[in-house]
Amino acid sequence: FSAIWPHLKLLLLHLYYYAPVPSRPRTSAIYWLDTIGKMSLADVCATVMLFLILDIQTTVDVGKLASDASSLLGHIVSETNMSSGLLSNA
Repeated sequence: FSAIWPHLKLLLLHLYYYAPVPSRPRTSAIYWLDTIGKMSLADVCATVMLFLILDIQTTVDVGKLASDASSLLGHIVSETNMSSGLLSNA
């Protein structure tokens, strides 16, 4: 939850801000994203405290993580452009 939610929240906020969504559902969605988003800060703080209390140590291969994220983002953008008709297969 701590790793995915902040990014998902930003993505959903952008979608509801820029997409042609009627005012009432947009307001409701932004309200709930804001409310749940405030809880995500507490979640991150609790996770950090848990790592400190249990003395959990971890390593992250940042290069592989960045490469995987870049590939995934490229695939998403490509599929979105193809399905919206912005780019052709030619």
